[in-house]
Amino acid sequence: MTTQDPSQLGQRRARVLKAIIDEYVCSAVPVGSATVLRRSGLDVSSATVRNDMAALEAEGYIFQPHTSAGRVPSQRGYRWYVDNWASTKRLPSRDQHEIGDFFAGVDAGVDYILAGTSRLLTSLTSLAAVVLAPHWEDAALASVHLTMLDRRRLLVVLVTRSARVVKVTVDTDVDIAGDRLAIADEVLNRHLVGSSAWSLRAVDARHPDPDVELVLVSVRDALDRAGTSDAEVYSGGIANLAAVLDPADALTEVLELLDEQQKVAALIQRLVDGERLGVVVRIGSEVPALHAMSVVAAPYRAGEATGVLGLLGPLRMDYTHAMSAVHAVTDHLETTLQQCG
Repeated sequence: MTTQDPSQLGQRRARVLKAIIDEYVCSAVPVGSATVLRRSGLDVSSATVRNDMAALEAEGYIFQPHTSAGRVPSQRGYRWYVDNWASTKRLPSRDQHEIGDFFAGVDAGVDYILAGTSRLLTSLTSLAAVVLAPHWEDAALASVHLTMLDRRRLLVVLVTRSARVVKVTVDTDVDIAGDRLAIADEVLNRHLVGSSAWSLRAVDARHPDPDVELVLVSVRDALDRAGTSDAEVYSGGIANLAAVLDPADALTEVLELLDEQQKVAALIQRLVDGERLGVVVRIGSEVPALHAMSVVAAPYRAGEATGVLGLLGPLRMDYTHAMSAVHAVTDHLETTLQQCG
């Protein structure tokens, strides 16, 4: 196999490869030279197209699944397509209206918005969608509220500037008086409000009153534990994979992974780590543990915090539509979360 740069295929051969991928994405049927000629609009003979297809197969961009069949794209072919043809184009009006209607009607909390966003992405693309909540411990804090649940148990309510609400229960070893709780509340607000990475910040727990100091130490330790908790994952459309993944063992492997949401969260997060804000596409073997699938993902900002949303589907997905949907939904989601803050 040659190591030819995909961008140097040549104009005609590039159109042949694009025609094969476009047709196969639509039909899921191996593509023959007559179909390529019709779809590409090239003014050449069928023999010329067959020669180009043979060259593309030799270079690893397409392959023949069985004798006498047409050709289907390889992972290398899809990567060439994404790098050279797919883009974040303007979505059809129907999709734009669906996105606009969803975000215009959102008036609930961040959790509701993120869960709805995963359902929206699934509705737009018929692919599986995963939305990772922002790392709330990296968000700037707007307020802290301490409330007594009983004499030795506190509820800490933390509100970030991106309107995310985090609740942490704190147990103490002694009874806490209401006036001591009010003092601790004031100290925590003074130390934490406006800070980012607040859950791991070293709160100065020293205080002349031992009961107040006990509250401060207990709350600080509870926040540190909460800051290392699992990411919140909102998923939708997982059942859609059953209709598009083949062979069956690939589907089983994928469903077993998706059943463990924290593994999915870690996988999606790694795909965008170190990337600039924008849409990232990983295809087949480029995705650890998901060799039979592709992922289209993008980070989004919620104040100072960052989350990730993504689509999971077969190699034979409509990459342009998936990328465009992720791009458009990310923009709307960021605007909505900014307004929440």
